[in-house]
Amino acid sequence: MAMIFNTFLANVKYGIILFYFHETQPRAGQIAIMPAHEGTDLDTAFLMFLQKSPMNMILFGTATVSGGMLLWPLVDRLLGSSASQVGAVEAVQLINRRDAFVLDVRDSADFAAGHLPNARSIPFSELDGRVREIEKLKSKPVIVTCSTGMRSAAVCSTLKKHGFSEVHVLRDGVRGWVEASLPVEKSKK
Repeated sequence: MAMIFNTFLANVKYGIILFYFHETQPRAGQIAIMPAHEGTDLDTAFLMFLQKSPMNMILFGTATVSGGMLLWPLVDRLLGSSASQVGAVEAVQLINRRDAFVLDVRDSADFAAGHLPNARSIPFSELDGRVREIEKLKSKPVIVTCSTGMRSAAVCSTLKKHGFSEVHVLRDGVRGWVEASLPVEKSKK
């Protein structure tokens, strides 16, 4: 991975230098294969390119930030800092094969409107006070779900602190479950 990144960076620098030479317009008969000022290296030519115009700095900054944003999910996954995610199909397999427990952390009104079959509702705001209710399920896999899967990651870290060993987030939450055309139960009033 590092070799690919270094190769990419070298190609970007080489492309910028070629653009820099094109902009400096070498004299007739002169071949522009060396930086504009003899004796300068690749890094110096790159810095000269960035200083040539404020727009060059803005474009380079934009490319760097957008590249970082694209690579962040990969880095986050490799470092293992995010919660384990399962899709709707994997969640069904966990429920059917390993008797996984489904914890819905949405508020009561959303839960009543529609939830995964056999899910237990403990709203996000009440989780710390009610975690004792589900402590006997520590040995089972737990699938945490909310509306879109955003709050579930925080709940996973809380459950892991309380000793739950296998905690997963339902990717895209209940919305993803519904989009996969899986059954939803409604609470009886």
